Amino acid sequence: MFGIEGKSSKAERGRIRGAKESTQLRPGLVLTGHALSKTFFSLSHHSRRRRPAPRPLSATGFGAPPPGKGAPRKPPPAPAGPADGVDAAAEARFEGDYDGLADAVRALAPPVAASLAGASLYLVGMMGAGKSTVAALLGAALGYPALDTDALVAAAAGGGRTVADVFAEAGEAGFRDAETDALRGLQPYASIIVSTGGGAVIRPANWALMQHGVVVWLDGHPALLAARAVGDGLGARPLLGGGGEGGAPPDLAATTDRMAALLASRRRQYENADIRVPLEARPASGGAAAAAGPAAAAAPPAGAPPAVVAYRVLRALDARLTGDAADREAAREFTVTEEGGVPKTMRVVPAKDGGGGRAAPGA
Repeated sequence: MFGIEGKSSKAERGRIRGAKESTQLRPGLVLTGHALSKTFFSLSHHSRRRRPAPRPLSATGFGAPPPGKGAPRKPPPAPAGPADGVDAAAEARFEGDYDGLADAVRALAPPVAASLAGASLYLVGMMGAGKSTVAALLGAALGYPALDTDALVAAAAGGGRTVADVFAEAGEAGFRDAETDALRGLQPYASIIVSTGGGAVIRPANWALMQHGVVVWLDGHPALLAARAVGDGLGARPLLGGGGEGGAPPDLAATTDRMAALLASRRRQYENADIRVPLEARPASGGAAAAAGPAAAAAPPAGAPPAVVAYRVLRALDARLTGDAADREAAREFTVTEEGGVPKTMRVVPAKDGGGGRAAPGA
C-alpha cells in the first residue's frame, strides 16, 4: 500500500516548519483510489493537530497575495513568448522525436528541482487544460508526488462519490468548501505538485494556501478547452451543463460559449499566478486568454501534447527561478557615492579592491 514516508513521533510531527522539515511523500508517486483516500485522511488528521500557518516562499520570492487583502496585485503575465516557456524552434525539432523531448525534460528537471528547494507546485487553469496529466508528467520528472484536489474531494466524500455527486448533494459552495479543506490538508507537505479544480482561484483563502509554493497557470483558448471537455464527456463537469437534452451529445458551440464566459469571469484571478504557460501548439501573440470572448472560431486551435506543455512549464520555471536568483544577488551590490547621505545607523568602509565604498551596518 502506498504510504507516507518520514513518519515520526507526535511531537516531531508538530515541529514542521518549511520545506526542509516537512514530511515528504514518496517521490514520483501519483495517488489514486484507495491509496489516495487513506493518504488524504492521514493528511487531514495530521493537519488538524498542529498545522503551521501558510508562509511566503522566501527561497524564490514567489507567492501570489490573496486578492482584495491589501497587498499589491501582481502585474498580468507577459504575452506568450520565451517567458512562458515556449521555444518554437526546439518544439519543431521535437515533433515526432519523443526521445529528444524526453532528453530535454530530463536535462531541465534537476536544476529546476534544485532551485525549487522543496517548494511545491500548484497548477491552475480551466476545465480541459490537462492539469492532472501535466502534473503527473512533471511529478515523474521532478520526483514530486502528484495530487489532484478533485480526487481528494471525492475521496473525502466517500461512498464512491464523484465530483458531480458532491456538486449535486452540497452545491457549488459545498464543493468549494471541500476543495479548500483539501488544499489546507496538504499544507504540512513540501515537494508536491497539486492540480487544482478550475474554480479554485476564485477563493482568496485558496490563494493564501497556495502562496508558499509556485502557482502555474495552464492557459488555453476557450475553443480548445471546450473541445477537450466535450471529448472527455461533460458528466463530470457540472458547471458546463452536463450532456445534451435527452441524452443527446453536448453542443460544442454552446459549450465553447459557456467556457469563454467562465474564463472571462476568472481571468483576473488566473493572472495572479506566478507563471503562465500557453496550451496551444502554436501560441498566438498576446496569450490565449485574450481571446476569451464569445467563441467565433469555426474550429478549435490545435493543442500542444501534454509532454510539450510539461517541457514549457520546466523552461518557464527555470527562467523565472534563475532570473529571481540573479536579481537577489545583484541587489546585494551597491555603492555609496556621497558619505553625507549615509544614515546614522550605517557607516562607510573602504572596499577591498580600493574603489568606492560600501555601506555596512553600524555598531
